[in-house]
Amino acid sequence: MKFSLWNLKEWYEVHGLDLSYHITESDASISMLAVSDTAAEGRLGCAIVELGEHCPDCSGFHTVLSFGRDRILFPVASPADVLDLGASMIEVFRQWENRLLDRIESGSPLSMLYPIFQERFPFPLLVLHPDGSVFSRSPNWKSPTTAAFVQSMLQPASQTRQPCFRTLMLEPPQVFISEPLDFHPGQSGALVTYEDQKKMQPGDLQLFHEIATIYELALRFHMNETISIHPLSGWLSTVLDAPENSLPVPIDLLAQSGWQKEGSFLFAAVQPLDGKTPPSELTAALTDQAHCCVPVSDLLCVLIHLSGGTTIQSEIELLRQRCSSARSCAGLSLLFQPLEKLPQFYQQSVLAVETARKEKLDVFAVQSDLPRVLRTACHTLKAAQTLIHPAIQRIAELERREGDQLLKTLYVYLITGQSVVQTANLLFVHRNTIRCRLHKIDAAADIRWEDSEECEQLLLSLLLDTPEAS
Repeated sequence: MKFSLWNLKEWYEVHGLDLSYHITESDASISMLAVSDTAAEGRLGCAIVELGEHCPDCSGFHTVLSFGRDRILFPVASPADVLDLGASMIEVFRQWENRLLDRIESGSPLSMLYPIFQERFPFPLLVLHPDGSVFSRSPNWKSPTTAAFVQSMLQPASQTRQPCFRTLMLEPPQVFISEPLDFHPGQSGALVTYEDQKKMQPGDLQLFHEIATIYELALRFHMNETISIHPLSGWLSTVLDAPENSLPVPIDLLAQSGWQKEGSFLFAAVQPLDGKTPPSELTAALTDQAHCCVPVSDLLCVLIHLSGGTTIQSEIELLRQRCSSARSCAGLSLLFQPLEKLPQFYQQSVLAVETARKEKLDVFAVQSDLPRVLRTACHTLKAAQTLIHPAIQRIAELERREGDQLLKTLYVYLITGQSVVQTANLLFVHRNTIRCRLHKIDAAADIRWEDSEECEQLLLSLLLDTPEAS
């Protein structure tokens, strides 16, 4: 690992040494310190520590640290203090680098590198895949990854492979720093950061460059993960970053994934039992043609497309198997369609994984205990709304247009065990009127009357969404 004088200058300041400086070069090529030109002779990357009286125009300073024409000037500190403290910095960062390399060599998940990165670089980090999806991110990353953001960060970078600056007009405007990462020959993603709680210093740019170099090395040890990216993962990351905004499903990526926009979907949220970032091996294990995975904070979010012989039960078994081996738990939403309804079912999965964690279950599916989930969700209206059967809204809209008591009719019909006669008696109307209303309801909602779980969800949804029904 090599350093610039900026790194040393910031290290000395943190450790309380008074100094002034003249630094014009930010290239990192310092690898050692020496006390004289003679000791440094023939050694590349060696900065010189000497008495100020030995340097032209530096007689007012006790010690000078020089590299080329650049200098750090110390009015009080002795050459021995400057040499020892500078050497300790080099050693600390070498140990830091070695810990990262040891993790990579041992095959640790890429997500496990972030805690070590942030010991010396406390800023948020995000890795973009060449296809525009979010490959991974540190737990403290908070900025939304919009389409404009991704496009700006993945633009061709400088040939010098040094950090590039981009300002995006967010609220407030935010400066991002990116550096290209080679995933495959000719395919470059990007490592991205921005200032958060701490102000970034010139030396931090060198550390950012070193992190990019180390992460690129780690990618070579995890080639299986770099190809486990679903075509829709970039779109899914953007939707989950701002679920309140509607984002059209890209038709070309749908076709590439083999999915149908109006198909049947489930949403799963997976959380490690230790509360840390989901292991990258779990992402790789779950990502396939039917599963699109993206990390969001401490969750692994999985959009599932049901096709062929797959069922909800088979997905529950798959999640149970994967979560058990990865020391994680999962929450599974109800079945939904179309894909634009994804945000509310994402919220369902978050509620479900909280239940799984509290009850120490590998998997908790909303459909397995819908009445209890609805009662729990009633504590917060927003959570409850995600569990209302989508047919209720369509029936309510039809009722507003035509004036029939469709919701009340549906409610009474369900509580009487789907008896037309009892429903007519309780509502004081003719049986043919009830049949006509049920025909309208069925045309608007395509209800599977023989499905007891769906009927139970409809009844509970009516109780939750329409007070007049009770």
